[in-house]
Amino acid sequence: MFRLRRKILLNFWLILLFAALTHSLMAQDLTLRVGQESHRVEGATRDGKSYFRLRDIAAVLELSTNETSSRIDVFGPRGTLSLLDGRPLVHLGDQYILLTGPVWRRSKGNWYVPADFLEKVLPGILNLRLTKESDGTYRVQGVGRNRVRVEFLNYRDHLSVVFRSSRAGVTTVQEFRDYVEVRYGEYLVNADSIADSPDQDLIGSVKFVPEEAFGTFRVEKGDRFYSFRESRLSDPPRLVLDIFPRPGTARSAAGSAATVDLPAAAGSGTSREPTDEDPGQQPRIPVIVVDPGHGGEDYGVDVYQDVLEKGLALVLARKIEQRLVASGEGVRLTRFRDVDLNAEQRSAVGNFHRAKVFVSVHVGGAPLPQTSGAVVYIYDPPPAEFRVAQTKPEDGGGEENDHPELVRWNEGQIGYLNGSRRLANLMQTELNKLFGIQNKVVEARLAVLAPVMAPAVLVEAGFLTNPEDLEMLGNDQFQETLAYTIVQVIRKFLESR
Repeated sequence: MFRLRRKILLNFWLILLFAALTHSLMAQDLTLRVGQESHRVEGATRDGKSYFRLRDIAAVLELSTNETSSRIDVFGPRGTLSLLDGRPLVHLGDQYILLTGPVWRRSKGNWYVPADFLEKVLPGILNLRLTKESDGTYRVQGVGRNRVRVEFLNYRDHLSVVFRSSRAGVTTVQEFRDYVEVRYGEYLVNADSIADSPDQDLIGSVKFVPEEAFGTFRVEKGDRFYSFRESRLSDPPRLVLDIFPRPGTARSAAGSAATVDLPAAAGSGTSREPTDEDPGQQPRIPVIVVDPGHGGEDYGVDVYQDVLEKGLALVLARKIEQRLVASGEGVRLTRFRDVDLNAEQRSAVGNFHRAKVFVSVHVGGAPLPQTSGAVVYIYDPPPAEFRVAQTKPEDGGGEENDHPELVRWNEGQIGYLNGSRRLANLMQTELNKLFGIQNKVVEARLAVLAPVMAPAVLVEAGFLTNPEDLEMLGNDQFQETLAYTIVQVIRKFLESR
């Protein structure tokens, strides 16, 4: 009798366990309505997030796919998108779109995507519109056409770029480092042929990118581009960008021998750019210090001739600087140009400016091409018996930090290790989400971090020896996403002190 009761209880718990496991893989199915018909898309749950089977979505929308062991390409009437197993990034045209969760290859032929895939990604390859009717239900409808013609109007003090539309619809304008983007919504754009831009330095060209959403125009900035003003007119619908020149002489381009395109001098919150070697000309106001690794004859990783680590590190550092400045932070780069600085010079910039945070930016190389993703490093101090002095323990740098004077140069970081470790853990967590990997913070005796008297980390932002990382790191949109992620971590760290 006792054995029977125990067997019944065991079976009961096994049933509960099976039900729990089954529930963890189930979610509310998705319904796609096309005309009068409703189509079911299988749902599943993973890590608390809702996922939907890509094969079902493709069948309803008449999309074709091509699958390998870790990648699937989806072909639509307006373009192709690529998904990688375990990565939250979708490659669409020349951009990367970040999803709320990684793509999931459950088994061969069974790929699952997060819910936001339908709204953030699919419109880029469809001639259809997906409208959310309720939780778990989308209406699939045809998209109206909007014919857009680009015109140029010359004035004495500015140039106007006019986007003349056949239908009134949603348009958004956003400025980036090298161009101003005009993105259309609601109707699918048919763009007339664009004539060459006027022969002047305000804009380089206007390009139409049909793969992005319902259609996007990019107005590339010229050497004398300074600012723009947007206005909207009706009868017929028109969006007008009035573009104004930079006062005085033409701005100078940033010189660099790196083989990737380097950004022009960005606003750094100061009236001018000091020389890289002379930080002493700036006031001692606590700032965030960003260190672009390598430079000059020190190429860094150069296993591929078309991308050098030194140039890419400067590109990423500039993007980080621009976003920090836009958020109101004071920022200082250790180098602005393609010059080589030794470790002592870089850390000296951080200490002179009483850094609140010090971030050294690199991209990595590894013997095995499988090594991928970002890795964050912090300083590994020598044993206590080899130290002469220690700094006063601090959880951060900045305004409240009066640097001790009698500290060995290579021991400055010792008093800030707790703050550095917190910053590194935050950074690694967010970068792991971005790259879809599970890398860990690494402790190493790095000369560039040893003297820094502030929370300090070195970020290897991916590996040029990994084909997937190389492709992403060479993409401007991914660089912007990477810079955004790093800036958000820095701000979160500073706000939590």
